[in-house]
Amino acid sequence: MPIVYEVPTHLNVSDTIVFGLGAHQLVRVAAGGSLAYLVWDQGSALAPEVRGVVACLLIVASAACALIQPGGRPLDRWALAGLLYVVAPRRYAWRRAEAMSRVTARDASDWASSSPELDWVAPAALDASTRRRSDS
Repeated sequence: MPIVYEVPTHLNVSDTIVFGLGAHQLVRVAAGGSLAYLVWDQGSALAPEVRGVVACLLIVASAACALIQPGGRPLDRWALAGLLYVVAPRRYAWRRAEAMSRVTARDASDWASSSPELDWVAPAALDASTRRRSDS
């Protein structure tokens, strides 16, 4: 009898854990249920009707984030993309970077040991081989 191996052909499909929900969907539903319970249990300053409505809205929102996926992405990722779009600047200003000056010998005979002055390194941190010739 030959040995038969199962070749996985569903590599881009998430595993289902319970009720046909994947792990990420189950976490979204559980988080929404936890927030709804928190509002219901700890919101004693609110009227019971208001607590019930807010808790139901949280459950519906978490179920929507878990189950509705336009474009193959969950609603919370769409909400994050929209938020990043709103806070991102609309115009970018191009500015010319300051040119780096090179320290070279006057007669250009010592060109191999010349080096650029680095803006991000403090002058005191430079070692003796990279200091300006005018400093020595």
